[in-house]
Amino acid sequence: MKRALHEARVTIPVHPGTMIAWDACHNKDYHIDSFLCVDDVSLAQWAAKQAGILELTQGRVIKYSKLNDKIRQRGLVPLLQAAYDLRGISVTIAIERTAIDAWVKDAGALIAPIIQKNFHHAWKHPSLWKATVVVDNVNLLLDTFYLNEGRKIVCFDNDDDIWGNEDQKKDFENMMRHWRSHTGSANRDAVNLTFDRFDPLGTSLTAIPDLVAGAIASVLHGLQNPERMEGPASVATLPRKARIIGDWIWAVPRSLHTVVIVVGRHEKGIQTYKLGNPFYQPDSSGLTSPITD
Repeated sequence: MKRALHEARVTIPVHPGTMIAWDACHNKDYHIDSFLCVDDVSLAQWAAKQAGILELTQGRVIKYSKLNDKIRQRGLVPLLQAAYDLRGISVTIAIERTAIDAWVKDAGALIAPIIQKNFHHAWKHPSLWKATVVVDNVNLLLDTFYLNEGRKIVCFDNDDDIWGNEDQKKDFENMMRHWRSHTGSANRDAVNLTFDRFDPLGTSLTAIPDLVAGAIASVLHGLQNPERMEGPASVATLPRKARIIGDWIWAVPRSLHTVVIVVGRHEKGIQTYKLGNPFYQPDSSGLTSPITD
């Protein structure tokens, strides 16, 4: 995975700025983290457009799981079109659940003493390991795209169950510090985390990784279920919203680069690959298509 991230790093002309927006999704086979890393100048320009989009949605946050709401649907295409002008990179990491289970088994003996000694919150198993996977992904991202760039802000969606209270936030920060201190990370002391939602800007920003993670979950689910295939083997029958967002993910050229990394567990061990555009032909109507399902 590190190699795929470093290959992505050479494709972007600017260092991302002071904010990383994150959100996640999952299906029965994968846990998916999506991160949006952008530079400060284009972020400010993008922020100026959000008032009009929030007016279209009557202030409702655009989320993949809530796109059956016709009012939220009005803002989907404008939100994605505005994001074309962001400069930086969208990184999505889909990890197969069997790979996570194997990693948890191997890492459990190391992490358990840390949890028992230093944690403030009585974590439930699924949330704890979800938080640990996110810590790993965030730090890989920081070491790839924010090397020697000073203190950075990481902005998360505060609705998520792994940051539901102050004790969970403290524990997450401890996990971040522990990861950096035990991996020789160059960003050991360079990260300033914040969990503020920055309403309404933060919720608009985290809407993008939410949409990307949701769409990738639908794509991977479709590709893994042959009974839902139609036409060429690499084209899945997908919800309309996933197709619209997928067209945005793989659209080129533009200043916001995207990479989707899939981590799976096979007979020969853990394998990582970049997910290319699964659609042979682009949607003729592109981002102007309405959602009908």
